[in-house]
Amino acid sequence: MQGKKTSIKLITLLEPSGNKYKRYLPLLKKYGIDETEVKRRIDRYKSGLDPILIDSLTLASRRDQEVQRMNTIIMHRNDKKNLNLFLKIFDQYGYPSEEKAGTTGNDGEPLIIITILSHLICLDYNKIYPRLNEFLKKGEILPRTFALIVDKYYLCENKNGYYNVYGKSSNKDSVIINNSRKRIGLPTLTHYAKIRRDYFNSSR
Repeated sequence: MQGKKTSIKLITLLEPSGNKYKRYLPLLKKYGIDETEVKRRIDRYKSGLDPILIDSLTLASRRDQEVQRMNTIIMHRNDKKNLNLFLKIFDQYGYPSEEKAGTTGNDGEPLIIITILSHLICLDYNKIYPRLNEFLKKGEILPRTFALIVDKYYLCENKNGYYNVYGKSSNKDSVIINNSRKRIGLPTLTHYAKIRRDYFNSSR
């Protein structure tokens, strides 16, 4: 049963990938999910996405990467526009998750929500962090995603990460970091290292 639930989740992750889902059909068929069922679930998934939200996130993603963030004036101008846009999105939709907007924009380009928010939290921590913390408590944002965005702020400030997702903190901070990670539902550093090691060993 758990395997089938995981496979159904996989279908939504494959949603923007065109016919690439076909390579996973042997796995899906093991759990009684044929190609017709895959297409039906993808169509149902897409029909539940909000087109207006996708429009907004497409615009924000394009703004974020304009001139590849090489022009400081354009970058700051676009970050300010995206900050105002995301505060409105938060008010109207909550956290713009994959379930609400999918993973691709109007022309198939990726919606880089985590990247955008990582830039915005560096621009205005006091406006972004409280909202993300609110979404974390409601279960709208994954702990790992929350930690990635928050720790980007500490990188911007040249400080050690609060959750050490970028591996910049010293060993002497491990107790504090582990307590912080456990409070939001992340495994300890040692446990996470074991998970990664087991995953890579199993995929060889």
